[in-house]
Amino acid sequence: MIWIIIFFLSGALVASYVFSRQNIRQLERENIVCRDNMDSLKRENHQLSQIQNLLTEAVEEGVILLDSSQQIFFTNPMAAALSKTSMIGKTPIVALRNKELDDLVQEASQHLGEIHERVIDLDGNKFQTRIKKITGNRETVTAIVLRDITILKRLQRARHEMVANISHELRTPITTIGLLADTLQDDKLRKS
Repeated sequence: MIWIIIFFLSGALVASYVFSRQNIRQLERENIVCRDNMDSLKRENHQLSQIQNLLTEAVEEGVILLDSSQQIFFTNPMAAALSKTSMIGKTPIVALRNKELDDLVQEASQHLGEIHERVIDLDGNKFQTRIKKITGNRETVTAIVLRDITILKRLQRARHEMVANISHELRTPITTIGLLADTLQDDKLRKS
C-alpha cells in the first residue's frame, strides 16, 4: 500500500515537474516578448521626447502648461526666459507676478474648451496671450501661449504717428494752395 502511495506521489511530482518546466518555458517566452515590447516603448518614448524638444524649441511663442491644480508642469525655453527662477511647480501668479495673466487663467479655468485672449504687459513687453483649458482622457490641462508683440505695437504706434505727421504736413500746403486760389479768383472778379 505504501508503494502505491509512493508511486502515485512520484507520478504527481513528475507531472508537477513537467508542468512547471512548461510554465517556466512559457514565462521565459513571455518575458522575452515583454522585454522586446519594453525596448520598443523606450525607443518610441525617446523619439517622442526628441520631437517634443524640437517643437518646443522651434516655437517662437512662450508655451506654459498647467495641471488641474493650476500648477505649472511644462514651459518651453521662450516661456522660461520670462522668469528669473524656474516656474515648474508654481502657479502663474507666483511665477510671473502678473494679475492680468492670473485673471485670464481664472477666467479660462471656468470655461472648458474656449479660447480666452488678451494683450497683457509683462515687464514692459506686450504679449498677445491665449489660454485654453483642455480635457484629455486622464486629466485637465490649461495651455497658455504668450506671443511677444512689443515690436509690432511699437511699429503700429510709429506708423500712426507718421500718418498723423504726414497728414498735418500735407494739410498746410493744401490750405495755402486753397487760399492762393481764392485770392486769384477774388482778383479776377475785381478786375472784371
